[in-house]
Amino acid sequence: MIEDDDWLEGGIDAEEPETEEAAPVRGEIVSKVRMGAILGIARMTMDRIVKDGCPVVTRGNRSGQIWKLNTAAVIDWLRKRDVALATGHPDAASFDVAKLRDKEAQARLRELQIAEREGALVESAKVIDWIKRSFGDVRSRVLAIESQVAGLTDEQRDQLKTALHDALGDLSDEKADGWNDGPIASGEHADDDSEF
Repeated sequence: MIEDDDWLEGGIDAEEPETEEAAPVRGEIVSKVRMGAILGIARMTMDRIVKDGCPVVTRGNRSGQIWKLNTAAVIDWLRKRDVALATGHPDAASFDVAKLRDKEAQARLRELQIAEREGALVESAKVIDWIKRSFGDVRSRVLAIESQVAGLTDEQRDQLKTALHDALGDLSDEKADGWNDGPIASGEHADDDSEF
């Protein structure tokens, strides 16, 4: 519904005027190189400021699109950052801290990748699989001991089998009944000088 007839020339049937996108209220849109010249700083310093998070209107790319920045927004951002740094505000260095952490993480990742290629590191899943296979082999060999010992009575064979199962249970946290009846399992130490 149109109520303001002051801007209408043709009455109610007139089309509303097309509005352009609002231009920035303050500042001027300039290239990154020009922004550096306005601030009187080197190109590398301007690149660092952009990486640190100063506001950007349009990012440049390798296909020819240039960086565009709003002079007022960049100057305001720099001013606020400088004040925050001078007053020791904890968020002032957040960009610098984040950038430093990112660089440290990237360096650590490269070190880990190199160590892995050199064989100094192994994926934990591979180690777990190897351990499972190895302990499976040990378990099979230990359980086979009972059948390899000749001359045992049935009672002795049952006692050996129980002892072997208990030992394997201790290793795998699957304890058999009565596993903690001994003095060491109950927390008593036969030798008080023991480190364990």
